[in-house]
Order: sequence, then structure tokens, then C-alpha cells
Amino acid sequence: MSKTDILYENVKISETLRQLHDKGISISLDDFGKGYSSISYLQDYPIDTIKIDRKFIKDIDSEIRARSIVRSAIFIGQEFRLNIVAEGVETAAQLQVLRGLDCPTIQGYLFSQPLLEADFAEVLSRQLLLPKEKITNKEIATLSLQAKLTIDRIDDVPVKIGSSVIMVCRTNLKNLTFYSNICFPVKEEVEYRLTVELTDRFQ
Repeated sequence: MSKTDILYENVKISETLRQLHDKGISISLDDFGKGYSSISYLQDYPIDTIKIDRKFIKDIDSEIRARSIVRSAIFIGQEFRLNIVAEGVETAAQLQVLRGLDCPTIQGYLFSQPLLEADFAEVLSRQLLLPKEKITNKEIATLSLQAKLTIDRIDDVPVKIGSSVIMVCRTNLKNLTFYSNICFPVKEEVEYRLTVELTDRFQ
């Protein structure tokens, strides 16, 4: 289902979609995040799947804003217990970032362009479809990294509290950013300690 303004407060469409849904037909919302009304559709219509718009996937490995939007869309989908699909995945770098954000399903040319019936049957017969672009362990390490973060000192006074698992991502050649399910304070008097896993240990 393409997300257009015709869906907005359309009672007839809402009733039709619910009838289809009751018959076991899954409803997918395309181009999620592109319009202001995307979130309201999740409340008004029986949506089963959201497909995150390719606009945000395009620069997800290099733009912090695009990555933040995708992360928020994935969180919303998880909260609503929906299937989540990222559209327009064309590079291994994009795939790796989406893996780090716990995106369960992708769609795009990374594995294959649309195929004719005969070609599609041949792919199915192989029972294996490899990505067009391979990613090395070295590249994976530079794209995202799991770590642990804790508050080490407050006003130069050592503190001992638990740590939170975070995902560290590269935003460009000079900067890093991290994602956490905890809102950490941004204050000069608070010092953090980040622990990175090397081989089988955290150091």
C-alpha cells in the first residue's frame, strides 16, 4: 500500500483494509517516514509491515541524521510489533549499519535486481543468493562496533555503577557516535568509560 494523502481519515479505505486484514491478507505501508502522517496510519489502519523509505537508507552509513531516523522507525515498528523492511539497500556498508540497528529485513539491489521469471526460477533452484558486494572483517570493524559504557566519575569522584551495551558507529573520518537505550547526561562534570571488546574480552 503506497502511503498517499488519500489515506488520511478515509473511512471507506479503513473499513476495506480491515476486511482484507480479517481475511488473513497482510497490509504493508510503503515509504514509511517520508510523510508527516506515517505514524498516524499505524494507529488508524491494520498495518502489518512498514517499509522504511529508501531516502533514509541511501546515506545511512555516512549521515547521522539518516541513521537516527531509521533507528527511530525501527523502534516504532518494534513497539507496534510490526514487520520491518528497509528499502533500497545497495551496499554492504548499508547492510552492516542496518544489522547493528536490528533491522530484520532488507530490500534492494545488494543481492539482486528484479528478475524475469526464468531467471528467478534459476535463482530459486540454487537455494542460495550471495550479495554482489562482499564485506571484509576489517570493513565491519570500521563501520560499527559493540561496546560497553558506564559513568566513571562525577565531579572527579569515582563512582561504581553498571554498564550499558552500546553500538559505536563511524560518522566520518574524524568522528564517532554511539547508540544506547539509556539517556546519558551530557555534562562536563560527568566522565564516561567506554570498554571495547577485543577478541573474547572487554578492554
